[in-house]
Amino acid sequence: MTEPIKVLLVDDHPVVRAGYRHLLQSAAGITVIAEASDSSSAYEAFRAGEPDVVVMDISLPGVSGIDVMKRLLAQRPECRVLIFSMHDEAIFVSRAMRAGAAGYLSKSSAPEKLIDAVRALARGERYTLCAAAQYGTAGVTRDGPAARLSELSHREAEVFRLWAQGLSFDDIGRRLGLSEKTVTNYQSLVRQKLGMRNDVQLLRLAAEIWSGR
Repeated sequence: MTEPIKVLLVDDHPVVRAGYRHLLQSAAGITVIAEASDSSSAYEAFRAGEPDVVVMDISLPGVSGIDVMKRLLAQRPECRVLIFSMHDEAIFVSRAMRAGAAGYLSKSSAPEKLIDAVRALARGERYTLCAAAQYGTAGVTRDGPAARLSELSHREAEVFRLWAQGLSFDDIGRRLGLSEKTVTNYQSLVRQKLGMRNDVQLLRLAAEIWSGR
């Protein structure tokens, strides 16, 4: 009898995790062995359960899911990590795949796609399904406004995206598990790296990047 695919879920929203667990547990040959809400609990569950596939949100409190993934893969390179995120821009997909993710799935995808992705990763395949997949990494590698995002770290890109959506520094901090001062510092770094003199110029750049999607 084939052993079930052991899955670790890492997401900071309990209700969201419960939904993922129910979906995956309903699929034949998949078992969710543990859940984690942050980096510390993810490391502990990973060591204890030795999952075959980790389903990881890219936005976790304090530490990026990308950084958590790197540490997990350093311990067990054979494990397969699926980034499951609300971010579907090419910059996030590209960074995740370069950092070692075996798959990237947008949270806006149909629910059954999560099952497909987990099974594909367990078979040793790669799986990418999000808006950016239609364009490959064009937004990162091609000349143009979106290409400039490659100059930002993952956390800087997250802060920039949320700020461009109209969230306050306080709101961004609560969402990402950061202090308001830390978010402000990230925003200053974004302006410097992108060569923008003020927030008005930064907003114009954001409009060019995301209106072209």
